Amino acid sequence: MKVLFAVFALLCLTSAAAAEQAYECKLKAHSRYGWIPPVLLLSYDEKSQTAVVFDGIIKEVMGDPIAARFSRRDKNSIKLQWTVKGVPLSNQRGTLTAQYSAIFRTNTGKITVTVFLSGGTDMTPPRGSGKCKPVK
Repeated sequence: MKVLFAVFALLCLTSAAAAEQAYECKLKAHSRYGWIPPVLLLSYDEKSQTAVVFDGIIKEVMGDPIAARFSRRDKNSIKLQWTVKGVPLSNQRGTLTAQYSAIFRTNTGKITVTVFLSGGTDMTPPRGSGKCKPVK
């Protein structure tokens, strides 16, 4: 996990956006299916309306942090959405596409994450929640 954090921090530091805010979020899954990472790293720049996310699944499939869609919901919360294609299944052959949606309450640091899976599953979308702290 230290390597994951170091890569993400380096990418955040090399960003040109001065208003960028980076967070480390510790998540707890609320379903038995997995898909909710124990740690999610996120960074967003409200001025440019851009965001980047990184976790263990993204590291395994993509290698580097990926862009997320960013939108402000209200003065105290933002919504981030991202897609990871080609996630290998651990219990059978094949891959799935995971579409993540996160609501981050900027005033409290609380976050909720939902994953919509496509490509061969009809299970209830896995959900999780946790708390984010600024990356220093």
